[in-house]
Amino acid sequence: MHKRYLNGFTIVELLVIIVVIGIIATVSIVSYMQIQKGVRNDERTTEITIMANELEKFYAKNGEYPPGCPDASCPSAMHTTNVSSVAITPDTTLNTLRGILPGIRDDFGDPQSTSATLPIKNRTVLSTKYYYFGGTVNYTGLAASLSFETHENFPCTIQSSLAAGTVGSYVLGYFDEITKAWILKGGRNGTPMTVTAGTCVIVRG
Repeated sequence: MHKRYLNGFTIVELLVIIVVIGIIATVSIVSYMQIQKGVRNDERTTEITIMANELEKFYAKNGEYPPGCPDASCPSAMHTTNVSSVAITPDTTLNTLRGILPGIRDDFGDPQSTSATLPIKNRTVLSTKYYYFGGTVNYTGLAASLSFETHENFPCTIQSSLAAGTVGSYVLGYFDEITKAWILKGGRNGTPMTVTAGTCVIVRG
């Protein structure tokens, strides 16, 4: 009676199989992470669109946008700040923001933020909060200029030059995880914000 021998895998074949499985797993993980980034970006786009619509409703009612600056000390120094609303700053809580713009979601905020109650960006935050700047009105008798200078965590200088009695627009945005760039939207009304230095692009309307 003859014995039958079954051929098994050699060590080299096993190593090849392990490497192939590793490559497939890596590709799957990277693809999954990109999908997750896309989902979060879609959520950001939705929230920013809703907030922009709420800002336009605010303008229709008040003739100006809420003032705002990504630095808590800005509003007190801005002689052009309007009085239709408290300023939207990094210290603005979600509850206060919803009081100004009631149509935004009750869980509004960047999906990766570790501070759900403070949704607005400040100078030290790169990608986990939303950016809001502008919305001023020049109540003085002279031309005025409002500027937020370039910072290491923000790639441009944004400015609004307002003639006496003019209403300013705003810039609103989020950090795109995939392109690693700030996506900025400008208001449809008022004197537009402009980029005076850096790489930002503002889409109006």
